[in-house]
Amino acid sequence: MSRTTIFAAPESGPFVPVAEFQNSWGSAMYVWNALGKKYFGNDCYVLFSADSFWPLWKDPRLTEDERATFVSTFDKCLVRAGDARRLAKLFREFVRRHPRAGVVCHLPAMADVLDDLPARCDGFAPAAVGWRQTSVSENPWWVRTGEDEGRPYDLSLDAGHFFLFEELDRRVPVESL
Repeated sequence: MSRTTIFAAPESGPFVPVAEFQNSWGSAMYVWNALGKKYFGNDCYVLFSADSFWPLWKDPRLTEDERATFVSTFDKCLVRAGDARRLAKLFREFVRRHPRAGVVCHLPAMADVLDDLPARCDGFAPAAVGWRQTSVSENPWWVRTGEDEGRPYDLSLDAGHFFLFEELDRRVPVESL
């Protein structure tokens, strides 16, 4: 079965898994289905119309919790450790806004992990937290290096990631949140 993994990222060095959730459909797919249903009338919209789905994050109709939760599902999204509790609160609000009886949802448990992040980082202070939304795709926190097997992603060496709240502040006018 697929898994979603939450990683803590030190300032330098490999990312460390701090939590894992069985059945990744309770993570990003839960979010995508809820937004697909609300904004496109089809809870599996992302599976059929991805090109029109991904730009939804810029739509001014989205609430703050919808926007932040949606963007947190994007590849290479990180949340600064100092913003983890803010995202935890938004995850909980997203679930309140989009309840789905009988459907797996890991967002409340993920919010608990974010609230407890420093305690989960044995021996280091995390700089950020990120996700591998599903184990059936490539790990975004693994760097392929030519012909060899590669190496773990390192904040001090690698580019390509973005920080959730900085991206939202940069791209979305505050009045639309």
